[in-house]
Amino acid sequence: MKKLKVSRCLKLLTAAAVIVAGCVLSACSPSSTLEGDISQIAKPYHFSILEWQIEALTRQLDDFIFNSRSSDPENSEVVKEVFNNRQLVSSLEQKLLMVKDGLVEGDVGAIEGQISSLSQRNEEILPDALGILSAQINAVLKETGIINPWQDLHNAELVFPPVNFVIEPPPHLLVVSPRDEITRIRDITLDQQITEEQKEAVEEDISALGMSALVVRLGGIATYPAFVSDTMSLEYSIEVAVEEWFHQYLFFRPLGFRYGLHVAGFTRDYEIATVNEALAGMVSAEIASLVYEKYYQEPQILSAGMPIAAAEEFDFYAEMRAIRVTVDELLQNGQVEEAERYMEEKRLNLASHGYYIRKLNQAYFAFYGTYASSPGSVSPIGSGLKVLRQKSGSLKSFVEQISSMTDADEIIEASD
Repeated sequence: MKKLKVSRCLKLLTAAAVIVAGCVLSACSPSSTLEGDISQIAKPYHFSILEWQIEALTRQLDDFIFNSRSSDPENSEVVKEVFNNRQLVSSLEQKLLMVKDGLVEGDVGAIEGQISSLSQRNEEILPDALGILSAQINAVLKETGIINPWQDLHNAELVFPPVNFVIEPPPHLLVVSPRDEITRIRDITLDQQITEEQKEAVEEDISALGMSALVVRLGGIATYPAFVSDTMSLEYSIEVAVEEWFHQYLFFRPLGFRYGLHVAGFTRDYEIATVNEALAGMVSAEIASLVYEKYYQEPQILSAGMPIAAAEEFDFYAEMRAIRVTVDELLQNGQVEEAERYMEEKRLNLASHGYYIRKLNQAYFAFYGTYASSPGSVSPIGSGLKVLRQKSGSLKSFVEQISSMTDADEIIEASD
C-alpha cells in the first residue's frame, strides 16, 4: 500500500508539472494578424489539451478509488485479448458493410450483436490492460537503467515520470507552414472527431491566407496521461506509449527543456525539435522491442509507422527524400507554384505505386521533416544519432549523453 501511495503521489506531481507547463506554453503563442486569422479558422474545431488532461486525471482518480486496476506485468493475456477483440471488431465492421451492400450473405443483427459484445468486453478490461502495459514498460525501463532524468537520484524502485497513458482517439494537429519555405510556424490541436470535409475546409481557408496547411491525425501526444491512438497494433501501441513517456522524461533534461522553449515560442530552433523527435523515436523503438520480446515472445525491431516499399523496384523512402530535395531547391529559387505543381504530380505518382497521401504540400514536409528518420526529412541528425548509438556501450549511456546536449551541432560534431 505504501508503494501504491507513493506511485500515486508521483503521478499527481507529474500531472501538475505537465499541466503547468501546458498553461505556460499555451499562453506564449505569438500574437499577430496572421496568428489571429489562423486561430479563428481553427476555433470551431479546437481541442483543449488542458481541459482533456484535467478530465482524464479525474477519471483515473475515480478509477483508482473505486476500481483499482491490475498492474501485474505477467498478465499479458488480458492485453492480448483487448487487441484481438479490436481486430475482430474491425473485421466484423467490414463484413457488416458488405452484408448491408448485398455483397455477401449474413445476419445483420447477429453481426451487430457480436460487435456490441466484443466492444463491451473491451471497455470492461481496457483499464486492466493499460495497467499491465504500464507495468511491463516500467519493468523494462528499470532493466535498462533509464529510471529518471536526474543521474544522481537514480532509484531502482521508482520510475519518473510514472508511466501513465490512455488508449483512445487522439486529437488531430493542424500544421501551418509558409508557402515559400518549409517550416512549422503554427501547430493547433483539433477535435478528435473532425471529418474529412472539415479538414479540407480548414486547410482551404488557411490557404486563402497565403499559407500551406495540413491536418494530420496524431499517433500519440506526450500529455499526462499520454495519448496513444486506439487504431494501432499492439507492437506499435507499446512503441508510441514509450515514446510519449520518453518525451515527458526529456522535459526534465537540457535537451527537452530547450525543446520546451521552442514550443513556447521563446526561441525558434527547429533542429532541436528534430533532435528530440529523432532521439525519442530511436529510444522508444529499442525499449518497445524489449517489452514485446519479454512479454509477447516475438522479438522484433519495430517500425516507425511509415509504409515500407511494396516492391523492390520502388523505394518509397528514397523517392520521398528526392521529392523533398527538389521542393527545397524550387522554393529557394522562388518557384513556389512550380514546387506545388511538382508535389501534386508526385503525390499522384506515389498513389499509383500504392502509397496514398491525402495532401502533399509544404506543411506535410514541415510536419514529417521534424522526424529525422522519416522519408520527408533531409536532416543529418538521424544518421548522427545512429552513429552515436553504435558507439555507446548501453542505451542508458546513450540517453544520458544526448539528453545533456542543447545544440544539434553537438550531435553532428560528436558523430564525425
